[in-house]
Amino acid sequence: MAALNVIALTCFAGQQIGRRQLLANAALSTSALLPLPARATVAFDMSRYGDRELQVATLNRLKQAVRDAASAEPALIPAFFELAVADALDYRRSGARGGLDGSVRFAQAVSARPPLARALSEVDSLQRSLVKQTEVTFADLLAYAGGQSIEIVGGPKVLVQLGRDDASSASSGGGRGDEALLNFDGASADELRAAFASAGLGSRELMLLAGALGALREVARVAKPAKVETFNADEDDETTSALAGYAEPQQGKGALGADVRMGALDGVPSSGAPFGSAYLRGLIKVGAQGDPIGELLLGDAELRAIVAKYAGEKPAQFGKDVVDTFQTISTLGKVTSTRNS
Repeated sequence: MAALNVIALTCFAGQQIGRRQLLANAALSTSALLPLPARATVAFDMSRYGDRELQVATLNRLKQAVRDAASAEPALIPAFFELAVADALDYRRSGARGGLDGSVRFAQAVSARPPLARALSEVDSLQRSLVKQTEVTFADLLAYAGGQSIEIVGGPKVLVQLGRDDASSASSGGGRGDEALLNFDGASADELRAAFASAGLGSRELMLLAGALGALREVARVAKPAKVETFNADEDDETTSALAGYAEPQQGKGALGADVRMGALDGVPSSGAPFGSAYLRGLIKVGAQGDPIGELLLGDAELRAIVAKYAGEKPAQFGKDVVDTFQTISTLGKVTSTRNS
C-alpha cells in the first residue's frame, strides 16, 4: 500500500539537504508535530493520491496553483491562512467534532467578510481547475494553501498531511455555529480565548495565529503582483519524495523560497526573508497604529505579555512556533482510512 503520510511544503532557502535526510526528518517529525486527538470526525483517506509518481505530480500541481494565485494577488496570502484557520478551529474538543474538513464553504458568515469570501472563491476555482488532473479535495487544497502562505513569505517548512474527505454540509462538521465563525477582527480577546479553549488550545496559540495573520497582512499590504512561470507538473522533478514532498533547493528558482516557481513579490523587504517576529516587535515599539490584530494583541494583558516574550526572543522562534501550531490545528478531528489494505 502506498500510504500518503506527510506532504511537506518547503522553504529552506539556500540550504542544501539530501533526500535521505529529508525523508528521515519527515518520519521523525510526524509524531512530534502532528499530534492526533483520540476521537475525530475529519476523515483522511491515506491512499487518495495513489502511488509515488502520482503523489509527486499532485503535490507539484497544488504547489504551482497556490503560488501562482498568491503571486498574482498577494492579498490572498493572509486570506488563505485565515480561512484555513477558521475551518480548522470549527473543531470542538468536547465530543471531538469538526476540524479542517472544508465545511467553511457552507458558512454564510464568510460572505460578509470579503477577504475570506475571495479566498474561498479562489480555492474553489483552483479545485475545479485541478479536478481533471487530480481528485484533490477542497479541504486538502485549503490546508495546503494555508501552509503555503507561511512559506511564500520566507517562513519555515510546513508539514501538511493530505487525504481529507470533504464535508458535504455545514452540519457534517463540528460547528460552533455559523454565527460564531472565527473572526480575529471582530471578536474580543475573551471571545477568541473561549473559542480556542473549546478546541483544546490556549492563549499562546491564539497569539501565535493572530500574530501570524497580522504579519501576513503586512506583507500583502506592501507586496505587488508578480509574473509567474508555468511548468509541466507531470515532468517537474523538484519534488524529491512523494512521501515527504520536499524539493531540493535549486539556484535561481525564485526569490521567496527554495522551490518557488513564481517571481518575487515586489515590496517584500528581502529575498527569502525569514518569517519572524518583526511584526510583534513593531507592535511593542510603536503600538497598533489602527491595526485590528495589533489592537487585539495589545489590548489584552495576557496576550500582550506573550507578544512581548516573542518580541524579545530570536526572530525565528516565532515562525517556528507558528508552524508547529498550524500543523497541530490542521489535523484536529482526524481519523484515517485507506482504500486498499
